[in-house]
Amino acid sequence: MNQVRNIKSNPEKRWKFKRWHTISAVYIVLLVISYFVRLGYPVQIPVATDQKTVTLGQSSSIETFHRNINIAYIDTDPDATGMDPVILLLHGSPMAAGKTFHTLIPALTQTGRVIAPDLPGFGSSTQKIPDYSIEAHAKYILRFLQHIGIAKVHVVAYSMGGGVALNLAQMSPEHVRSMTLLSAIGVQEFELLGDYHLNHALHGIQLATIWLLNNGLPHMGLLDKVPIGLSYARNFYDTDQRPLRKYLTELEAPLLILHGQRDGLIPVTAAQEHFRIVPQSQLKLYDSGHLMVFSQTHLLADDIRAFIHRVETARTKSRTTADPQRIADAHKAVNEVEFPPVTGITLIIFMLLIALATLISEDLTCIGAGLMAARGTIGFIPAVAASFLGIFLGDILLFLAGKHLGRPALGYPPLKWIMKKEDIRRTSRWFNAKGPIIITISRFLPGSRFPTYFSAGMLGTSFWLFSFYFLIAALIWTPLLVGLAAAVGSQMLVYYDRYKHYGIIILIGTIFLLWLLIKLVVPLFSVRGRRLLLASIQHKLHKVLNLFSK
Repeated sequence: MNQVRNIKSNPEKRWKFKRWHTISAVYIVLLVISYFVRLGYPVQIPVATDQKTVTLGQSSSIETFHRNINIAYIDTDPDATGMDPVILLLHGSPMAAGKTFHTLIPALTQTGRVIAPDLPGFGSSTQKIPDYSIEAHAKYILRFLQHIGIAKVHVVAYSMGGGVALNLAQMSPEHVRSMTLLSAIGVQEFELLGDYHLNHALHGIQLATIWLLNNGLPHMGLLDKVPIGLSYARNFYDTDQRPLRKYLTELEAPLLILHGQRDGLIPVTAAQEHFRIVPQSQLKLYDSGHLMVFSQTHLLADDIRAFIHRVETARTKSRTTADPQRIADAHKAVNEVEFPPVTGITLIIFMLLIALATLISEDLTCIGAGLMAARGTIGFIPAVAASFLGIFLGDILLFLAGKHLGRPALGYPPLKWIMKKEDIRRTSRWFNAKGPIIITISRFLPGSRFPTYFSAGMLGTSFWLFSFYFLIAALIWTPLLVGLAAAVGSQMLVYYDRYKHYGIIILIGTIFLLWLLIKLVVPLFSVRGRRLLLASIQHKLHKVLNLFSK
């Protein structure tokens, strides 16, 4: 009630309060309109003129097929008698078959019939499906081949499609005459951080971010047309690459591995490992990157055609007839893996993910970035730069929220959840006394940043003054925390390699200990930090006592 009276008696506060409510109301109205616009225009890409469609009916024996699924596909010779080889092209994520293999399809028709389906969830096939994983896609493709009456195929799989191809060969080896992995995924150890649980967490952050953008912004359907959408994110989140090493070691079909030496998404060391564990495989490297399917089409087509010709004329090796030395090498235990640092577009994606993660927890993100630097996944400078960028933008937004929304915004989520009004009052008193010093010191005192930066904006601090002092503090704090995590992480990784079965526990324990160090130990080095820590402990004890006294 007192807050309402204060707002009514103060014209400036009343104006800010009304503006906050007006902005919120307009945003909600736009969000509702966007929702109904998207309902009226559902995302379904029309079938192209060169595509055919089939409908795969429901199957009680396969969980994936709990409803009808439409698959759009290109077939260069639908009236073929079955004498010529059939080449099945499997695209990756997020681009569909027509765009991925636009120039490769006509180049391969010289060898045989080419079939290029859009995997469900992509292109002109059914968009909304229950499972977007490579295993589910392999089930779709197997049913698709059975439906159109194809008994054997030479599979050419690009990028994420490599996982679909390996699952298909495991499910129905009699369908796979040969396999070509083109810039394709495979063993888990070379994918992103090399650990399924860590990768799954990253893909979860990616999925949550894309979902929030799609459902939290009034985009009127524009984001639904962006290739890197929910289907793309679900494809990675639903996929488990751990079985692929086993599938590769059991693959009987002839295998051709084509890979770019400068592939920034799937490192060339992954292709070399696939070559090692499949003794009958052939490996050819190109001076190119991950997108060589677009830039090296004719060279790739020549190598694929020559390989298929060797398979058709029985001039390739099988797993049992391969070179004895290669068979022996394939049976060796997995050596200690050296993870190459990510580069190119992958590095940009990693940096964006780190920057976004700072909006959830700045300190935990810096610790995670430091551990990634220790592992060699990302360089120290990119780790620091990404963390700093996220921290700087996030805290500037917090300052601007205080400046333009003011105190009334504290009564609404998400600020209501992360800042208490008593913290704002206490910070305001300190800030009025020693503003610039408080801005600088708060960066080194976890728990004081949110109320300090919001108060700075609310009290009318100069944007440039705030940015100057905040910039100095962040430039000192961010490299220190990332560097500490990298130094500790490099030691912990020794134990990670020694006790691989407990690796995820060790990693979580390292992050927790570093976080505890930042939260409890660092504040003890300043008077204000000790006061904040003591106040926080007293507040929690008071809550506990109240709970037991009821």
